[in-house]
Amino acid sequence: MTATDIAAINSVIGPSCRDKNRRQILLHANLLNGIDYVEFEIPGDGRFLLHVHFLLPLPVDGFGLFANPSAIEIHGGARVTDITVKNATPGVPDNVLDVEVSAQGDFSLYLVSVGWHRKDGAWQYDTTFGAGLDRSFSVAPVNFRTDCPADFDCATTKDCPPDVQPEPELDYLARDYASFRQLLLDLIAQRNPGWIERSPADLGIALLELLAHEGDHLTYMQDAVATEMYLDTARRRESVKRHAQLIDYRMHDGANAHTHVHFRVAEDIEILKNTTLLTRIDVPMQFDRSGITAPATKPPATMIAEITADDYDSDPALTGVRVFETLTTCDADPTLNELHIHTWGNENCCLPRGQTTLHLYGVDSANPGKPKAIRPDKLKVGQLLLVEEHLGPETGSPADADPTHRQVVTITKVEKLYDPVFLAALDADGNLVATSATTQNDDKLPLLQVTWQTADALTFPLCLTTTTDTGMALGAVSLARGNIVAADHGRTITEVRDFTPPIGGERVRATLRHAPLTVVPTDRAAPSGASRSVALRITHSSGVTDEWNQVGSLLGSRETSRHFVVDVDHRGRAILRFGDGEYGRALVDATRFAMTYRIGNGPAGNIGAHAIRHVVLPGDPVNPAIVGVYNPLPATGGIEPQSIEEVRQFAPAAFRTQRRAVTAEDYRELAMTIPGVAGAVAAFMWTGSWYTALIGIDPADPADLLPSAPGRLAPTLRRRVVDALDGYRLAGYDLEVRGATYVPIDIALTVCISPGYFRGDVAGAVASALAGGQPGTAALFDPSRFTFGQPVYLSTVYTAAESVPGVESVHATAFQRHGRLPTGELDQGVINVGAWEIAQLDNDPNRVDNGVLSITAGGGS
Repeated sequence: MTATDIAAINSVIGPSCRDKNRRQILLHANLLNGIDYVEFEIPGDGRFLLHVHFLLPLPVDGFGLFANPSAIEIHGGARVTDITVKNATPGVPDNVLDVEVSAQGDFSLYLVSVGWHRKDGAWQYDTTFGAGLDRSFSVAPVNFRTDCPADFDCATTKDCPPDVQPEPELDYLARDYASFRQLLLDLIAQRNPGWIERSPADLGIALLELLAHEGDHLTYMQDAVATEMYLDTARRRESVKRHAQLIDYRMHDGANAHTHVHFRVAEDIEILKNTTLLTRIDVPMQFDRSGITAPATKPPATMIAEITADDYDSDPALTGVRVFETLTTCDADPTLNELHIHTWGNENCCLPRGQTTLHLYGVDSANPGKPKAIRPDKLKVGQLLLVEEHLGPETGSPADADPTHRQVVTITKVEKLYDPVFLAALDADGNLVATSATTQNDDKLPLLQVTWQTADALTFPLCLTTTTDTGMALGAVSLARGNIVAADHGRTITEVRDFTPPIGGERVRATLRHAPLTVVPTDRAAPSGASRSVALRITHSSGVTDEWNQVGSLLGSRETSRHFVVDVDHRGRAILRFGDGEYGRALVDATRFAMTYRIGNGPAGNIGAHAIRHVVLPGDPVNPAIVGVYNPLPATGGIEPQSIEEVRQFAPAAFRTQRRAVTAEDYRELAMTIPGVAGAVAAFMWTGSWYTALIGIDPADPADLLPSAPGRLAPTLRRRVVDALDGYRLAGYDLEVRGATYVPIDIALTVCISPGYFRGDVAGAVASALAGGQPGTAALFDPSRFTFGQPVYLSTVYTAAESVPGVESVHATAFQRHGRLPTGELDQGVINVGAWEIAQLDNDPNRVDNGVLSITAGGGS
């Protein structure tokens, strides 16, 4: 009996074979019996037994099978076939028939049948024999190999599957919510014409619209992924930033503004770093913070008690307020509120541009009846000092003071001295009293000489004393102030976030709730080097808390480094990104984030002068130690984050940045990028064994030249240039940095003065226009106007001289190098200088070797 016989018998029985419902009916009716299942056993005595389990107990004769087991047949087999039945005996329990067979079958599926025989080439069921058996349960599968279970499933299969519906005609141009919604409505009309409900309140329509919404998001993400793959098409800031990083171009996120703040105090007070400062509040606050009986009825005073984070979000008075914080600690002292600049008795004293020294004294207000000048000893090296025009020089009114005549300098040197011509005691009006024969000189005027670096030299002429339009002598036109602190835009926020269950994984992201994140540049001239200050402490489920450090990129982080990166999106929100266990430590099992950061960035912090008016300090503000606070200068430096379009333009060419010096021009261009260098020249020299790159430097600050050796650079500038260029030179090349060779110029002019002008005044003005003698002036031969190899043209000398009021004509009688015979320079109208030379004309009578200017004036008065 082969497998073909099994298929033939099953086809005769039909699809109702082994139906579980039919089995339940037979058990309940108790009319017909049938085979339930078959087990195979090898008892160990050489026999092979099939235990045929019936649904109901067997009759006494066992359907005649005990006497004639030939009605039982075994069908199937791939390798072992023609298995015959030897005998049939009653089994235990009474519904089991034990059938002994001739052999054990193979691993294929076999079928046991009762009452089936072949007739006319086809299998038929003998209804006469099986009068007590159900035809559907007259067969059963059997597995002769217990270690190879049968795949036969007795459960009824669905031989009549549903009709396959034709594929709907989809509109593949449907890419948004509206088109997806219409597509689904059209499909429903085809599949279920009876559903005609279209109300948005219907549950089915709500589900349909939800699917359309998800489809809209899905297609958006599909389009976005393709769009963000390329720098030219990317629209998200994060994508553009990462594209640029692939070629080492850093997309900056803007920068915050910075300024300086002056504190006027009534007593000594330490103003801590990160003290909060607010711009002017013009309306009463929602909650009183200034010692006024709540609720507040007028704007707050200078000193305000602590303001909570909720106040900034809920109080209308704080809506447009800009928040600044101090960058350093300041020991404020009342004697530094206002400092007088000593004029040494001169009635019309004006300090020129480029000034780097002042002589200061303060006024002791401890005894109002007897004012006394004191030395401001609290001023120390490294502190900031404000120099400002206090009164209008022509009118004496504070409203007429020039607001641009203000400058903050950093003190680099202090020195104590006295002026014995004046007394320390002041008169009733607070003016200095000169020493006379009738006064004692023991209490002489104490002064403090303060000096600052040339980089902070005054950029405007500072008027100290003058005579007004009405002829009144006016003193204290300009003042100096201490108690100056640097401050920048941004408000500190501490955000604590708990996680249940703990978070962790390879790609953990945490977005800060408040924005925009403050970006503090490490170099105000290069925002790309900005740092984002986020302090992060992470607590784990074990209770251990550790600090994580912010880095610019995780590519240089080790697998154990507690590093994270701050990404800023297009809305200014900060996203903390952690490592994956290979580049940076992976974040695992974190239960709490404690994040401290600042918000406030960009041009919003570029406030005007005197905009800051309040200081937030804990404590009782009824008797404040701080009686006034303001920013004398506008806040500057706040810039917008770099736009995506700028990155598209600049990033592709960023990799072409010069990172090595090969030619002499390379060295010159790189030297020009070094701070403090006004001009540079370069050349190669063969030393006999190797090349040496010679670099000539023209310093922007004349103080960087050694006074004892003209043309030689100060060691600090020379070292700065060598350190900056050493990383660019080629291997095998030496580097030598030198100063310039200065070429003194002699010029003699004959000037004809117009009628009505004094010859001496006009001649002096012409001399100042050509050689002012003070660095930073607008003179023609100011050191900043000439550099290496720049020739001197006689036409420029004529132009500068004739621009002076009162000059009718100018004629040059000498125009040549100093100390040399003329070689036709006057006739040619030009003095040529070499590539390593710089023209010089200081017109200093003490140093005639630095150039001489002679002026002969005629005409005028």
